[in-house]
Amino acid sequence: RAARKLDHREVSRRLFEIAVGIDADHVEALEGIAEAHFEDGHYGLVRAPLERRLELPGENPLLGRHRAMVARGLEAEDLLDGAWTLYEEAIESDSSLADAHEGLVRVHERMGRLNQAVDALERWAETSAHPERKALAWFRAAEHALAFEEIARAEENLVLATKADSRLAPAWLLLCQLVGERGDDCETRRICRD
Repeated sequence: RAARKLDHREVSRRLFEIAVGIDADHVEALEGIAEAHFEDGHYGLVRAPLERRLELPGENPLLGRHRAMVARGLEAEDLLDGAWTLYEEAIESDSSLADAHEGLVRVHERMGRLNQAVDALERWAETSAHPERKALAWFRAAEHALAFEEIARAEENLVLATKADSRLAPAWLLLCQLVGERGDDCETRRICRD
């Protein structure tokens, strides 16, 4: 624990591995190994200890985070369907996990499922407690909707983005551009004036 608190990830990881060698079900050690690998960006190495942790009986207060971390490992190994499932389960466990939402969107994008990516971004925006995060999610949803020419959906998301964070200039610019392309000068002036 001391090595981990002092941010000596390699030392803490090795000590936790020794602990797992003694007790394969040592919860703190399994989590510590996974955290060290995750913080080092070795996402694939997170899977084994956390998959074991997830199998253990008892309460897991970090269930959502652990599922998201395993999903990131699956994603790193291009096992996108498995990652998709675990990101969904992570969000179901804890809807405040930005990493899980971001991962789910990324998996949909990588799989070429832009409509599902928009759905995931909209859900993220709706469940987020942070106005800036809400605004960025709705803005990204609008950009994706534009990619498959759902103009009305894009406009709706841009309106929501500007309401969540009135300082998000790219959302205002894109909204004014879309409304202006419709040719409704009064509506364009009204929106751009706000």
